Amino acid sequence: MNAKGTIVLRERLTRAALPKRLANIPPCLIGMEACAGAHHIGRKLAHDVRLMPAKYVKPFLKGHKNDYRDAEAIAEAVQRPTMRFVPFKSDEQLDLQALHRVRSRLVGQRTAVINQIRAFLLEHGVPVRQGPGAVRQALPSILAQRTDTLSSRIIRLIEGLIDDWRRFDQRIADVTSEIEQLGGWRATLGDKGLPVLAHRVISLRCGIWSLSGHIGHRASRSNQAFMNTRPKTPIARQSPQVACNLTA
Repeated sequence: MNAKGTIVLRERLTRAALPKRLANIPPCLIGMEACAGAHHIGRKLAHDVRLMPAKYVKPFLKGHKNDYRDAEAIAEAVQRPTMRFVPFKSDEQLDLQALHRVRSRLVGQRTAVINQIRAFLLEHGVPVRQGPGAVRQALPSILAQRTDTLSSRIIRLIEGLIDDWRRFDQRIADVTSEIEQLGGWRATLGDKGLPVLAHRVISLRCGIWSLSGHIGHRASRSNQAFMNTRPKTPIARQSPQVACNLTA
């Protein structure tokens, strides 16, 4: 698309063929939606590449959604003088983002195990308060004293879930430690008498700030796009949409 908004080239390319094709044209302005893979591809291109939150591109879409209309909407959006762009993430920031995703998944799986233990106990008339601490504190006495209401089979099953719980605790602790080291807060704070909960909160916040770096985002939508936490899209829509302004 040229500066007047006229489409001068329309071509479908694969992810692998995109860098080779763009290497054969003069430097131009390239707009991309901030999605998975966009940061890696954008850093490889020898052009003026700018990432935009998908929310800001959507108003420029005309008609039913398809790849060509998506590219046209991106080409129009990237030329807007008031458009807010997303800065590129470095490899270290991508690593830190991956650690946070792994930790979030592990915490969710651990919570599922704890809830399953509580559900099995409740089915046998043994209620337990919510929260990992309450369940952890109540389990030893329950398994030792409630043999009249709990069968040997369900006790073995719960003991297996407790083993799963311990493994998740260890994995979460390992990933949290790596987040703290990569975020650079462990060396600064050390162990100055802060409670465990404070260390957890600090480790998570340091990860977010390390991802964002010193760049200030003027809107939460920009920060969501930078952190890649925007609403999920179907797998078929995960390939980055690219549009070029050939005269910029």
